[in-house]
Amino acid sequence: MTADASHDDIRDAISAARRAFDETAWATDHEFRANAIRQLADAMVEDKEVLREVLVAEAGVPGCEAALWTAIVVPAGVPADIIKKLHAAVLAAVATPEIQQALTIQGVDPEPGPPEAVSERIKADIVKWKDVVTAAKITGTQ
Repeated sequence: MTADASHDDIRDAISAARRAFDETAWATDHEFRANAIRQLADAMVEDKEVLREVLVAEAGVPGCEAALWTAIVVPAGVPADIIKKLHAAVLAAVATPEIQQALTIQGVDPEPGPPEAVSERIKADIVKWKDVVTAAKITGTQ
């Protein structure tokens, strides 16, 4: 949806925003600004699915999913007891309030699961993206 506004409307909106930033509590009250930004972040986290749908509708391709995800991986052959200890340590860390807060601020939604799930996700992503890599002639070299 595109807004229907004249040049004068745009100028007036920019002028009003400038006054708000320069002449209100926003300009002088750091706690007020911090609280407003926290409220915005909370609202974005709360409505992240709605925001995702709007972004896809405006600029994306409905039905297409391209998620960024990370995992801790180890070389093949690492003993199962070591993998189990590492997995337990990662789960414990992700469960702490400090890590939860840091991840939320970054927009990260942790999906902890068993180590086998990472292997399955990697295999699925290889299948999913193979045709894209081939069509785009991506070689992994510069």
